[in-house]
Amino acid sequence: MGKNPLSIAVNPTTNKVYAVNYHSDSVSVIDGTTNDVVARDLMPAI
Repeated sequence: MGKNPLSIAVNPTTNKVYAVNYHSDSVSVIDGTTNDVVARDLMPAI
């Protein structure tokens, strides 16, 4: 997980949680079954 999670979205079909991390400029993908972070993508600065 990154710094300062700002917003989340849940995909009930894939059981994935997506968290937007404000101060990390990233999105974390969390497996809803294991609660493990399975991916973290950096977002480009604007």
